[in-house]
Amino acid sequence: MKVTHALSDRRGHERVAIPLHLLCSPLVKNHIMEEHPDLVRDMMRAGITFTSTYPLTFLGIPGITLTEFAVTNSNKAREYTNARFFKTRTFWKLS
Repeated sequence: MKVTHALSDRRGHERVAIPLHLLCSPLVKNHIMEEHPDLVRDMMRAGITFTSTYPLTFLGIPGITLTEFAVTNSNKAREYTNARFFKTRTFWKLS
């Protein structure tokens, strides 16, 4: 939510300047879409994409971490990738 608000309120931009991907299961995406349809609409309009690609697979692609920066609240992703770890409460404050 902070991303979409920052785009419209602070900067006057309509789309994100860098690619932003939300990696989540279809179950999580569907839940977010049901609970927060306006937020999902605003995120998609801003250029934020949803993907069901498994984070460990995505971050395991050779060279991907040279061009992509990842944050996570998953201990597993923290252990096996170079994604920066945040506790859940802090993680959601970032988004």
